[in-house]
Amino acid sequence: MLSRARASGLCHGCRQDFQVFFENGFCGPAVTLRNRSTPLSLRWRRTLAPRQHLRPLSRKTTLLQHHSPPDSDLRQTKLENEHTSAVDLDPEQLEVLQELEKALGRPINEAIDEDRAGGTSIKDIFPDKQIDLDDASDVVDGTSDVLAALRASGVSAEEVAREARQLYGDRLPSVALGPEELKMYKRLYGNPISVSYEEFLDEEEASPVTEVRNQLLDQDGEPIDYHSEPAPFAQVEVIQEEESAGHVLKPAQGGIGLGPTGEHNPALSASAEERAAQIARLLNGEVVQDSQKGEDQEEIEADEDEQDQSMRQHPFTRLGKFATTPSSVLLSQEDFVQPVQKIMSGYSNKHLKEMCEKTFGGPGLPDSPLTPRSGRSRQQLPIPLDASQHLMGEMEANAFITTIMPPTYAAIMAALVETRKRLGSTWLNNLFAKEGGPRVLDAGGGGAGIFAWREIVKAHWDSLHSSDRDPVPPPPPTKSVVLTGSDTLRHRAAALLENTTFIPRLPDYVHTRDAPTLEDDRPAQQRKQFDVIIAPHTLFGLQEDYMKKQHVQNLWSMLSPEGGVLILIEKGIPRGFEAIAGARELLLERYIAVPEGRVTAYSKLHNAAEDIHTRETGMIVAPCTNHEKCPMYNIPGLSKGRKDFCSFQQRYIRPSYLQRVLGAKDRNHDDVDFSYISVMKGEDLRQRQVQSWQGLEDSLAAPRHPDPQLAAQDSQNWTQLSQNGFEELHPTSNLTDAPSIFADADKVPSTLPSTHNLPRLVFQPMKRRGHVLLDVCTPSGKIERWTVPKSFSKQAYRDARKSQWGDLWALGAKTRIPRSLRLGGEDTKEAKKARGRKERLRQQAEELMEKMHEEQLEELEDQKQMERAFREGRIPSEVDDDIHSGNAAGKASRPGRIRREKASNGIESFTFDNVDHDALNPPLFPSTTKTRTATLISHPLSKQSQSSAPADQDEQGDLTVEELQTLKEWDEQLTAGEDAVPTKGGRSVRRYSKFAPRGMKTAPRKSGKFR
Repeated sequence: MLSRARASGLCHGCRQDFQVFFENGFCGPAVTLRNRSTPLSLRWRRTLAPRQHLRPLSRKTTLLQHHSPPDSDLRQTKLENEHTSAVDLDPEQLEVLQELEKALGRPINEAIDEDRAGGTSIKDIFPDKQIDLDDASDVVDGTSDVLAALRASGVSAEEVAREARQLYGDRLPSVALGPEELKMYKRLYGNPISVSYEEFLDEEEASPVTEVRNQLLDQDGEPIDYHSEPAPFAQVEVIQEEESAGHVLKPAQGGIGLGPTGEHNPALSASAEERAAQIARLLNGEVVQDSQKGEDQEEIEADEDEQDQSMRQHPFTRLGKFATTPSSVLLSQEDFVQPVQKIMSGYSNKHLKEMCEKTFGGPGLPDSPLTPRSGRSRQQLPIPLDASQHLMGEMEANAFITTIMPPTYAAIMAALVETRKRLGSTWLNNLFAKEGGPRVLDAGGGGAGIFAWREIVKAHWDSLHSSDRDPVPPPPPTKSVVLTGSDTLRHRAAALLENTTFIPRLPDYVHTRDAPTLEDDRPAQQRKQFDVIIAPHTLFGLQEDYMKKQHVQNLWSMLSPEGGVLILIEKGIPRGFEAIAGARELLLERYIAVPEGRVTAYSKLHNAAEDIHTRETGMIVAPCTNHEKCPMYNIPGLSKGRKDFCSFQQRYIRPSYLQRVLGAKDRNHDDVDFSYISVMKGEDLRQRQVQSWQGLEDSLAAPRHPDPQLAAQDSQNWTQLSQNGFEELHPTSNLTDAPSIFADADKVPSTLPSTHNLPRLVFQPMKRRGHVLLDVCTPSGKIERWTVPKSFSKQAYRDARKSQWGDLWALGAKTRIPRSLRLGGEDTKEAKKARGRKERLRQQAEELMEKMHEEQLEELEDQKQMERAFREGRIPSEVDDDIHSGNAAGKASRPGRIRREKASNGIESFTFDNVDHDALNPPLFPSTTKTRTATLISHPLSKQSQSSAPADQDEQGDLTVEELQTLKEWDEQLTAGEDAVPTKGGRSVRRYSKFAPRGMKTAPRKSGKFR
């Protein structure tokens, strides 16, 4: 049923067709639709209906054999339906029939008789419903001619087998291929499946199959064939038989009459479930409901929405997507999550969390591969745990597999998926065809790389084989090697991975000869070679630059020269990007050759006379689409203040044990940031000639270009035309259509544009009102900002709004400008800003220290005043009063004096009322600063000395000789200042003071121990 919203959005032709349906009724005779065919330029937007394959081992074929009506009944029903009198047709229908006769050029009855005669001849040729293609190899029109043409052209048996795979799928006729071709087919795709004639019929010619959702069963679970006696249900059965036989019921006046008499039957208003339940009660049976019906319907609707979404995208946009399917990576419960949970069941969750936080920088684990936002302002540190380290405790190994492996697995999966998209299915097919299968090395993931590789292989193998075949043959075995330096990590990885070799260290091929020398003429030792090397988080932890270069050289030497792929991954932070960019520059400078006819920034270095390096064919697969110097890595090494760098992001679902470690309760997913590079050795896609859309999807399947100079010129032209976009290119295009499609080209191209001629989004696209801003890294090696407004192209604007960070962009832009980058350095704006901020912080620290010094001086001055008041028996305030007033202080009471009282028994007693307790315990070594108080002590006023003389005499009378000597020494030290303080091992220290006069801001002072 159509909703009102959808009906209002129909085109003019569809509205006319629906008007014809409503005027004549949906149950009336067939009418001719007036909707015009789809324009040629929009044919790629159509959703091609899949061919209806009815396989003998499927459920549909079984239902077809049991429920298909005889051909005689169908023919008789068809003849009965053909007898339609002219009275039943209105004038408009008669006009349509007349137009149809004019179009056919003969009466309609003659055309029907000819079609019926043709059907009879086919029935006489093929009397059985299922015919082996051994006896009827010409049923599928054109397939034998295609394979014969390929054999005549002199192609290899492998290409013939691949073409047969494209034509027949996994249901290959036995007469289609020869012995050698069949052998190659079995090596690539496995044994073919037996086929039937009906599988190769068109969708309209195939017999209809109706799948029964509800089946009536008895108490033993056997299906029941029932014939209900009540008239209402019998009438329903008759109607269903008439509908299945092809009878067309005419609409009645004032409503739809479903019965022969046109009377309304109340039993028909009940739902199908209610009628089935009533029949089950009558027959003492039960109805087995399909529990998956609702879920299947939801999945179908979701698939339709996704299909509609994908069809609205341009095919080139869909081909350049940087995304996994589904977008969030799920760790395998059976192979990874559950075994790790079993290992962790013997350890305390609290102990594990404490160890992870202690090892990876605290809550949130900022030093792990997770890179949380809260830890981005911290110092950039490598991952503390490395798979190659030889000393690792039990809890450290647990922290590795629970905290490091999940995000590392997600990053490796994203890199492998992108590599598979750029190289095509031929890359994995060639690895499967190797003797013993592919050889894969995990040189830093502790086994996470092998998990990701096996998932990629499984998905690719399932795509090569039909999902209806049960069981699907297992994929070819993989020789897996994992680097684990410690025994604790190796034992845990061995419990997770089967058929895997573990090595404690990598061989050192950098310092090992690869050929006989003058000193040793023996043959060089055979080296290990791997088809895929995955090295996550192995460069950032190396301290020196030469150590990073040696590690990359060692991995490159272990890579197979026949299409081996090296994948390097680091944390998505500036230091991690700089490690990847340094490895990229090393490979382009010393090991990857520039193709013939091309000029890059490294061509001058390669052609230098003093160059001693031997280079070979290779290319960067992803993420770079250029082989120039990285525009974000202008200066080698570390760059302070860097804000912009090349990184990507992948979302994954956190397992339960990682949730407990992080203490997360509201979100079970995380986005891991990473920088990576994927390099191929021995192959270069830039030397391929793309002739069709298949060459875009499967780059390695495209043939080599016969003229490298012409290929270089075409690649340069496509790079320049990438700004205008390739919207005219669609799956039906080929090399012969290139002149009409690309009218802006200077000359007829010899190859179509490929994915390495497209820019890549290196930052998140910014959506604005009416336009979208895309920051891309172009194939010419520049960072530019492209603007895609709505006026440029409706398709490009729509795809730009749906684009994501990391996608390849193929639809061009209206304007483009250079994008300013914040790369750090000594003379950059960011570095100057950082230096200014550092200077401000240093100045604030100096001001704070100066203020603290002044406060200390004030405290020392107060202490000196209290010491003097204690010796004179007065409070410090009285000293200032005597100075200003000139009056003697002897009249004032002496609160610091100790009054003695005679006891009756001759014992002397003391009272401490009104005594200054601070003056009783003066500091042992008072301040050495020369202040106004010390001056007053050394040079007292005359009036003050006269008034205080009696007091001093009284005080001296109360003190012993030793106490008087001590007070005298203290008085000399306070008067002389710090220059007179004797020190042991003293030295001169410069002291800074911003308040001192010019030239005296740094004054020397003595420091050392008192004698």
